[in-house]
Amino acid sequence: MEENTDSIINEDIKQMQAITAVICERLKNEDGIKEESKEIIAYRMAEMMTAAKHMYTEALPMITDDESKESAFDMIARFRLHYMNIWDMIQEFEEAFMQSIVADEGAEFANPDDDENCTAYDESADGSLYEEHECCCGEDGDCSCEEDGGCSCGHCGH
Repeated sequence: MEENTDSIINEDIKQMQAITAVICERLKNEDGIKEESKEIIAYRMAEMMTAAKHMYTEALPMITDDESKESAFDMIARFRLHYMNIWDMIQEFEEAFMQSIVADEGAEFANPDDDENCTAYDESADGSLYEEHECCCGEDGDCSCEEDGGCSCGHCGH
């Protein structure tokens, strides 16, 4: 059993290395990601892909095994551990990716606090991030922030 586990781990490592290399190659000329972060981003992506493949190819057959003596609860509990592991990988990827983003030189990001009419980040009564307001044209519209920092009305486009 231990030899089989080692074989699976070695195969997973080889697959992660291959996927990482392919993604690194794709990121080589990408200007939007810091150079020193490209390999870690590629690795985190490969790690998630390999874990998802493992869930599908190794764990899924256990579900369909009619002769399994494992209870449904035990199976679900084991799968939960796999899902929690993948969730950790997703969070690590998200953190690494967000820290790696390079903004275009001189880029200005929208700040809804700068526009007193912008309600894009206010929670409305239904809990959505957009709130009905009276538009400059006198109609009700959905207000949303634009990348240039302005507000946009869903009714008139202002």
